[in-house]
Amino acid sequence: MRKEEQTAQAKRKAYTFLFIIGLITIIFVIVLIAMVFRGIKFKSYQDIAKRGLTITGQEVFKLKDGDYYVFFYSSAKENQKINYDKQDSLEPYIANYFTFVKQNKHKQGVCQIRLLDVDNSKNSFCLYTSTTSSAQSWDNFTIDESSLPALMYLTVDDAGSGQYRYSYDIYTEESQIKSQLSNSISSVITVAYIPPKKELELL
Repeated sequence: MRKEEQTAQAKRKAYTFLFIIGLITIIFVIVLIAMVFRGIKFKSYQDIAKRGLTITGQEVFKLKDGDYYVFFYSSAKENQKINYDKQDSLEPYIANYFTFVKQNKHKQGVCQIRLLDVDNSKNSFCLYTSTTSSAQSWDNFTIDESSLPALMYLTVDDAGSGQYRYSYDIYTEESQIKSQLSNSISSVITVAYIPPKKELELL
C-alpha cells in the first residue's frame, strides 16, 4: 500500500511539474507574440488599412472625449484634383505615426489617429470646393478636395447629457502636417522620426 501511495505521489509531482512547464511555455509564447507584434512597423497606407485602422465620416462625429487625428487621403488615386505627389511624400510620416501610436498607446498624451479614405462611398460626398471651419455632424462637414491629402486635428469635449462638442483644425500644407505629427511624437517621447536629408530640405 505504501508503495502504491509513493507511486501516486510521484505521478502527482510529475503532473504538477509538467503543468508548470506547460504554463511557462504558454506564457513565453504569448509574450513573444506580443513583442513581435509590437515590433511590426507600418510602412504604407495599405498596411494601415489592412489592420482596420480606418474610419468613416459618420464615425468621426461619434468619437467621444479626447483628441484625435484623422488623415484624409485617396486610395484609388483617380481624382485629378488631389495632389498625389504630396500624398506619397507624406506616406512614411503617416505610417511612422501609426507605428508610434501602436507602440506607445498606453502612454499619457498620445493622440490617436485614423485614416479616412475619400474614395469610400460613405465618405466621398464630403468633397467640395471649400472646407467648413466648424461642424457638429458629418452631414454638415465638407472639405476642399483640391487641398487633399489633409490632416484633421479633432478635439471632442463632453457637453453633458450624452452630447459632445466637436472642434477641429485642418492642416493641408505638407510641412504643417509633418511638423504637427513630429511635435505630437516629441511631446510623448524624446526620439522622433528623422526624415532623410532630401525630405528635410522640403521643410
